[in-house]
Amino acid sequence: MSKYCLPFALLFLGEIGSAQTTDFNTVIQPVDFKAKDFSEFLVQLAWLNQPENAIRQAEIKQAKDELRLVKKDWMKDIQMTVNLNEANLASSPTLPKLLYNNIGTPILDANNQTIPIGTVLFDDAGNPISLKSSGGSAFYPRYNFGMNINLGNILSQKNKNQIKQHDVKIAELKLNEQKLMLRAEVLTRFQQYKLSREILKSRTQVEQDANASFLLIKELYSKDERTFEDYNEASSAYFEARESRMKAEAEVMFAKIRLEEIVGLKWEQVQHPQKDQE
Repeated sequence: MSKYCLPFALLFLGEIGSAQTTDFNTVIQPVDFKAKDFSEFLVQLAWLNQPENAIRQAEIKQAKDELRLVKKDWMKDIQMTVNLNEANLASSPTLPKLLYNNIGTPILDANNQTIPIGTVLFDDAGNPISLKSSGGSAFYPRYNFGMNINLGNILSQKNKNQIKQHDVKIAELKLNEQKLMLRAEVLTRFQQYKLSREILKSRTQVEQDANASFLLIKELYSKDERTFEDYNEASSAYFEARESRMKAEAEVMFAKIRLEEIVGLKWEQVQHPQKDQE
């Protein structure tokens, strides 16, 4: 029985793993429309207004641009050259016909002997003609084509492309990581803000009760119906409650500032139908 259970168990775990893969396009709701849930709306605002998010998106675009450039790098390793030798021949119209009739490399004279490039020739009139001074050497064919190929770079082009593709993938993963971190941070700060407000309400009520008790004890003490110890205890309780309420007010302000920092707007500027219900 166990030999059949193991394959099914592995198959089941594989299906669970594939089903739990995160769709990062849904981590933050599309900003084209306002989220119905107020907390999700705050996440949208933070995604729109946080500079770090724009940096991550710019890194993806930069990585893709670099990938496109790298894919064209192989063109730099191929160089074409063209040499038009007819210009060299035509530059010396006084060369004897022998040179035109026996064009080649090396140049041969009438006796089929090699003529060095530096040799001085004579035309029909007996005037000396140096091959160097008469426009240089004569080559065949008239048009020379050449091509230089850097095989090392061309053969490594595939690896270069793969490296840049990895850079694009890394940039995309960083953006997904930013989405997760941003969402968690916004929701955490929002909950801290709501908690601090509830604590403030509670401590405000405690202060009010302590104040009412203190005023009563104070009146009774003035009538000698309470001892000084009673008066002092009520006074201390009231001022402790007051101090606690003041600290709670400060915590609300700090939580509000931290929330505004990540949302990118002042709390008073945030507009949503559910805002007053939170």
